[in-house]
Amino acid sequence: MSKTKIIICLTIISVISLIMKLSLADFSSYLSGDPKSYMLYAFSFVNDDFTPIFNVSSGWSYFLSLFFNFFDSNDFIFYGNLVRIISISLVTLTIVPMYLLARKWFSIKYALIAVCFFAFEPHLTYFSTLGYSESLYIPVFLITLYFISTEKYRNICLSFIFAGFLWWIRWPGIIIVVALSLIFLVNFRKIPKNFSKYILCLGLFLLVISPMLLERYNEFGDPLYLGATTTGIFSGDYAPIQGNMVNVQNNFSAMDYINENGLPDFFNKFIVTGIMNILLVVIKNLFPFLIILVPIGMLFSLQKTDQNKKFIRGNWIIILTTLVTMTITFSIISEKRFLYPLLPFFILFAVIPIQRLVEYGLSTFSFSLKQKNIVLIIIILLVLLSSILFMQRYDTINETEYIEKINFSKYVLNNLEGKMLDAGGTGQGIGYLLLNDPVGSFKTFQNSEHKYPKDIILDEGYILPLQSNDKIIMIGIYAKSMHEFIIESEKYDLKYISIKNNIYPEKIYPYLSELYLNESKYPFLIKIFDSNEEGYEKFKVKIFEINYKKYHSLYD
Repeated sequence: MSKTKIIICLTIISVISLIMKLSLADFSSYLSGDPKSYMLYAFSFVNDDFTPIFNVSSGWSYFLSLFFNFFDSNDFIFYGNLVRIISISLVTLTIVPMYLLARKWFSIKYALIAVCFFAFEPHLTYFSTLGYSESLYIPVFLITLYFISTEKYRNICLSFIFAGFLWWIRWPGIIIVVALSLIFLVNFRKIPKNFSKYILCLGLFLLVISPMLLERYNEFGDPLYLGATTTGIFSGDYAPIQGNMVNVQNNFSAMDYINENGLPDFFNKFIVTGIMNILLVVIKNLFPFLIILVPIGMLFSLQKTDQNKKFIRGNWIIILTTLVTMTITFSIISEKRFLYPLLPFFILFAVIPIQRLVEYGLSTFSFSLKQKNIVLIIIILLVLLSSILFMQRYDTINETEYIEKINFSKYVLNNLEGKMLDAGGTGQGIGYLLLNDPVGSFKTFQNSEHKYPKDIILDEGYILPLQSNDKIIMIGIYAKSMHEFIIESEKYDLKYISIKNNIYPEKIYPYLSELYLNESKYPFLIKIFDSNEEGYEKFKVKIFEINYKKYHSLYD
């Protein structure tokens, strides 16, 4: 196949993939959650404030800031859409490194099959529309593995340099340098002088990450500091890891957990549970079409195949190193997106059984050249159809809910005063309104003014407002029971609880899981707002005021 035809095929695949992404993208609403934070951090860099962020890597925000410099708008949603467009574009363009890596494994037509699998993969299609750092992490990840899949030492050096960029983008990037080291040492173990070359590669990696480590050391006194995530994981609970918990002392170590609960419980909690959670997430991520092909491809990879054994071995090392090193994390934080970067490498395994079937047929028959092409086209169409059907499960644009979120946030800001706990993501619109009051004020954001120490959270809340005198302050309270929650809340003068009908952070506030549907069970929580009574159609939320005197009179 000529280069022109290859480019045409990649272009057609890209266009279809882009259409799929745009069909899911919501360009009518503001960014929320982590993507909103990344956007604000990018403005800090635009404003020449390079204070490191306490709980995330800064590479994605640095990358976004390069684009922000070319635009001048006071519209918060405009920049959110710019983030979405950059994210969608990056994931779409990732078909190029995906194709180049797949070509090391397969002939042209099967490399294009791998590209189709990647381009039409529904999880990545939807996720690319949200603006997370994985949109940059995945293409750099693929480039890193492309360069390590070579005999040229110059390219191997480049792979370690790109591994350094990975760590800038996301902290799990440190896992990749471990995998690269294993791949290098296994592939070149028979030549003693290559160890000195490995040391040079490792030096290049350290050179790339050294500015980031130095920044964090100067700011936090620890180059590997990552806030609650690094110090609260061994509490054995998801809630203390949240950076908005004002009553958590995140200094619980592995030995503290063992001393308190015993070694068998530690093994069961952080190893067995972690492995089970990882396997469950991997299975979920492989739906709808990879779930059948990947296990078969993995089995074939252990036998004699047409692929280079070094490539197969490297793929196994990447996957296993990532899964093993994330076992403890997944025992507490079972997040699907953490394993999305592995999907391209699962896809490489998934193409092997297709290649075997089409090229060699079965014992009873084999395909002609024309039949092979027809079968491959049918496979692509089935993959595309299954992805489109799977994508129907994702939420689509709902202008009514967006308007109701804004109206709810205006109600909170205009009518309530005091500290409020958000049990379900009800306050996303509050951050948007505060950051855009006055219009365009979000562009003055600086990291140095919002580093999340508890005294700042208690004064300003955790949704990053730019005003220090807001009447409503959003905080989080950690507790293991309702009684403990009330006692802790009273210490910090928590006044309100805002909760949705489908409370998603049940593992953060499990004792509040029945509050929305069974409010009579909590007579000490006085309902002051109900979206149903206000005529809301989509956004279902209630606000309760805590009556501490009534609680103590009932239960003390």
